[in-house]
Amino acid sequence: MEPKPYQDRGWAWVVVFGAFLIHFLTAGSEKAYSIWYVEILEKYSANATWTASIGAISASVRLILGPLAVSLCKRFSVQSVVMAGGIMSSIGLLISAFSTNIYCILFGFGMVYGFGLTLVFTPALVICTTYFEKRRATALSLSLTGAGVGALAIPQLLVFLLKSYSYRGAMIIMSAITLNYCVSGAVFFTPPREEEVEIKKNRLEKIRYDLEKRGKCGGLRTKFAFLELLSDFWFTLFVSSFIFNMMGSGPVTILIIHYTEDFGIEVNISVLLLAVEGGVQVFARGLSGVLFDLACVKAHRGVVWCCIIIASSAIVCLISMAKSLPVMVVLMALRGLCLAIYISHQTLMTCDMCERSSSLVPHAIGLTQFFKGIGILFGSAISGL
Repeated sequence: MEPKPYQDRGWAWVVVFGAFLIHFLTAGSEKAYSIWYVEILEKYSANATWTASIGAISASVRLILGPLAVSLCKRFSVQSVVMAGGIMSSIGLLISAFSTNIYCILFGFGMVYGFGLTLVFTPALVICTTYFEKRRATALSLSLTGAGVGALAIPQLLVFLLKSYSYRGAMIIMSAITLNYCVSGAVFFTPPREEEVEIKKNRLEKIRYDLEKRGKCGGLRTKFAFLELLSDFWFTLFVSSFIFNMMGSGPVTILIIHYTEDFGIEVNISVLLLAVEGGVQVFARGLSGVLFDLACVKAHRGVVWCCIIIASSAIVCLISMAKSLPVMVVLMALRGLCLAIYISHQTLMTCDMCERSSSLVPHAIGLTQFFKGIGILFGSAISGL
């Protein structure tokens, strides 16, 4: 498929930077929840199950409501949806800052903040696939490199903020930082449609386009798009695999700090494990994107991606048996490498599954997020959260 005039050039790279910032804040904050976990346990003398479930609920809400975010983007625009999500995320953290008990934090951090993340995360993936065709793997990998940088930087920042300003001050500052989602949303302009070029010649075409965009038929088409995707056996099998992967990998991020405390590693040392994982991801994501766009790799990237999933699952099993810091460092570095390739190219693999109908790509991305969220919920329950 030949790229459209706005694809793979110019403003498309500004869109990549906006998506980079979104992934920087989102992934960095989720990696840092293991630090919030310890802080909330101590401050509120909370139940460990409830405390751990806050992070799991936030991540699950972000993913499960992905199809809703796609539908809102179709009804309004990616730009307005992302900016609204940035404001909602900030409000969620403010509620958590002034909470008096664990249930208020569950509502503010788990539900409100999580729903705000829904409105910024999935649209950031969709907009990159819209602006890129030939260099899609490179663009997605570069934008998702922000997740690795965030995992490297934000946990360190949070440790500093907690030491300097205590729990409430740190949460308020993070709430202010979260408003940068609105900055990212501001650069997500809706690409010109083919209909918009033609309507200047024919007013009747303009009327027809407005009716399609604003009428109830738009919502009906969205429902049929989801049904069409799920009626495909191979696509359903593909998205269902995310449930099992997230069941195993999701709890690692939430519990890693608490787990290392059990065998005598201090928080300021164990937080470096997240930095190691993030540092590896920074380099691996960008490099893997370039490699996946090479002609010699492009034909086999699905096989490579599946092998990475198997390796990632094996590493999670080994982490559960590790009892020393050096071993944990090596395993987290390997996990960072696998996650860099696996996560960076989830959306790319989804696009490849829908290559015959590009109009289904946004809906397919929303469904992958939904199934990943289900996996996180099941993973939390199975791990005893």
